[in-house]
Amino acid sequence: MKSLQKKTILSLLVLSLSVLLCACGVVSSGSYSSVGSVDNMSDRKINHVYSSFNGDRTYTADIKAGSTLKMEITTKSGSLAVTVTQDSGELFRTEEAGSFSVPIEKDGKVSIALKAVSHEGSYLFTW
Repeated sequence: MKSLQKKTILSLLVLSLSVLLCACGVVSSGSYSSVGSVDNMSDRKINHVYSSFNGDRTYTADIKAGSTLKMEITTKSGSLAVTVTQDSGELFRTEEAGSFSVPIEKDGKVSIALKAVSHEGSYLFTW
């Protein structure tokens, strides 16, 4: 009986966490690894700080027309490529560190694709 209660509680916790993560309006997917990382997402922000990030990660967010996607990319070592797309195609691409702004001209899903190779640093996206 206790085993069933533990499974039920664990299932409810996983379901609750899934609902909370989906409720923020940002979805993350990909095949990547990160070490020494702190990840923070909300409905208007994506922030990831790490000592090592490798692989491909894509965020999808609902962003309203008239918003500006602001990016802060920091590189201590390695490389990080960032590509921003929407239904209409590519909006922005860089492999450089720095501050960037991309105007969002129509409502809808915006994809932020990252490709990291032994990257140490951070990224922050806000809108």
